[in-house]
Amino acid sequence: MESSVIETQIETFLKRKGNIIETFEKDINVLLKQYSVAHEPLQTRRKSNYSAYLKLKRKGLLDNSEVTPEILKNILDIYAARIIVGSVEECYIVLGLIQTHFSILQEEFHDYISNPKPNGYKSIHVLINYMDTTLEIQIRTKEMHEFNEFGPA
Repeated sequence: MESSVIETQIETFLKRKGNIIETFEKDINVLLKQYSVAHEPLQTRRKSNYSAYLKLKRKGLLDNSEVTPEILKNILDIYAARIIVGSVEECYIVLGLIQTHFSILQEEFHDYISNPKPNGYKSIHVLINYMDTTLEIQIRTKEMHEFNEFGPA
């Protein structure tokens, strides 16, 4: 399958979704401000075309199928946001706010703070349903972020 076909389908899919990241950023900033949770500026991203392609390939979804919007819905983390707060306690406060204000996918919840990965990686990962798609949220402290990004993790 030609990569240009995949790229075109991914771009079409993303255009139909609109400005999800920008809207989420506004919503979460209002929510955190309302509950006086100090945080670093939100870090957001949308998965690159190549990364999306690799994920579809890894899941075996490109073998004999056309790339369609339905197939692209299998990439649950096509959009992501990272919330960095000052303490572990605030990580769990943010998690509580997210669980209260958004519909989460329970089977995609991972608490790597209370149960770190073997390499020392710590963060909370939760997927939410947001504007008819899924969005991954990572919650961590600045120290965790620096270790995860620049340390052995």
